[in-house]
Amino acid sequence: MTLFRVATAAALALAVAAPAGAQTTVYPGDPAWYNDSRAGGTGAITATAPRLGNGSLELSTSGGMTDWAFWLTAVADPATQSWGRLIDVASLGFDWRRSGEPSMDGADAPWLAQTPVLRLHLREDTGDGAPIYSELIWERWYSSNLPVQTDTWVHEDLVNGDYTQLWRVYGAAVPGTGVGANADGRTYAATDCTAGVIDPAKPLLVGSTADWASNALCMGSPNAQVWGLSIGVGSNWPLEYTGFVDNVNLAFAGEDGRPAVSANFELPAQNVVPEPTTVTLMLGGLAGLSGIARRRRRAVKAD
Repeated sequence: MTLFRVATAAALALAVAAPAGAQTTVYPGDPAWYNDSRAGGTGAITATAPRLGNGSLELSTSGGMTDWAFWLTAVADPATQSWGRLIDVASLGFDWRRSGEPSMDGADAPWLAQTPVLRLHLREDTGDGAPIYSELIWERWYSSNLPVQTDTWVHEDLVNGDYTQLWRVYGAAVPGTGVGANADGRTYAATDCTAGVIDPAKPLLVGSTADWASNALCMGSPNAQVWGLSIGVGSNWPLEYTGFVDNVNLAFAGEDGRPAVSANFELPAQNVVPEPTTVTLMLGGLAGLSGIARRRRRAVKAD
């Protein structure tokens, strides 16, 4: 029995990496998150590319320009919910992975540089009962146009890392409600501090979370409240795409180290099918143990 336990544990250890750090484990159906996929976009926790344990959040688009595959933290009321002020964000980041695909060949620079996206959902309370909703968005293209690594996990530190530039969209609707959308849809902050549709002649204004919160950039506000966070792929992505996300974190200064979000996407153990190599190792170990047991029985009989 002891030998069986040792062999089984050793085989499983080769297949499942040990979790790193204390996190909130998010399983399928967790009420703290909801799937905001649209058109040809899909999002689900799978075992395709595990990160910290046996799973990660898999996100994909079919190639349609309206495909959208995002997961959003669930809140009861965006008009009152607040984790903290944007200016107090102390850590923000996530791990991402992009699948290498033949369709990337010959694609344009933005497509080759794209990764899964992180969005902070913000609210500015104006005092007149009509808060301003916006999103602060990290897309790697706006920080670097170099092709991204594929088929490998990358940790992105959006406060202290190399690629920390975020852009802001104003008048963004609260997902699933329509609240916050202005008459013209979304407006974007351009480098000349004007707002309007995205215009190649007016590059988007980008900066860090601190830049946007401290009025170092036009339209910034130190009173912006962070009420939600979402991660995903899609929205004008022209080709089929599969990405993965895990280890999402968001924390504020003065919270004694307690993060607002610390998500490790996993599957319940009973839902995970061992890889073929793991099954082979386990069967080999069991066969070896069976042989040992037979030899012992023969030895006993001979005595």
